[in-house]
Amino acid sequence: MKLVVIEGKELDDLMFMSFRYAFGRRSYITSVCGDLLIRYAPDMNEHTKKAIAHEISIGINEGHYGMDMDKSGWLLVIEALGGGDVSDL
Repeated sequence: MKLVVIEGKELDDLMFMSFRYAFGRRSYITSVCGDLLIRYAPDMNEHTKKAIAHEISIGINEGHYGMDMDKSGWLLVIEALGGGDVSDL
């Protein structure tokens, strides 16, 4: 297997597009994407992390986050991205 290095803006773009695809779906992809966001959060820029955390918060508040079991995973993503207090979501 060939090692591929993705960093900087490419990583941020890839993570944001993956999030946009996965958020709100009723599929295993929400869990996979959430795990990847948590794993690569330290390597992402602050703007991308804040944008994703903000969109997750809005989606949760509006009830558009996928299956009921996905909510807790998305809350973990917000925390990993430094999105602040999630106790009221």
